Amino acid sequence: MRNISSVAMRRLTIVVVVAGALTLTAALPAQGAVTRQQARGWTLSYAKRNCATNRSCRKYAENACIHKDDGQRCLAWNYNSNKRKGKYVCKRVILWHGLLQPEFLTKWNCYEGWALGPPRAFRFAITR
Repeated sequence: MRNISSVAMRRLTIVVVVAGALTLTAALPAQGAVTRQQARGWTLSYAKRNCATNRSCRKYAENACIHKDDGQRCLAWNYNSNKRKGKYVCKRVILWHGLLQPEFLTKWNCYEGWALGPPRAFRFAITR
């Protein structure tokens, strides 16, 4: 009797281990997907870091994250002001595949004035 129950326990253990391994491998691709909230946070952090290193940058923002291919495509905005150029806004498109996998789809494109971008309530001032 003992031998039969130990064989049954071994089989049950093998089935549980295989089922667990299959569950983990199936769950990994689903966890790798980037959510819109994650991408918005990463884009805002990127815009803030970029703004902090630019002496003429006064404000930063992000908006318009949409699902594209295997990630989220977001817009990063920097609002700059200096005596020579006056006020101008710069925009960059970023595709996030993961936290450490940004793909820059465009360079910083700059436009005259601060009219473009998200509403003023969603712009953050840089503190120096």
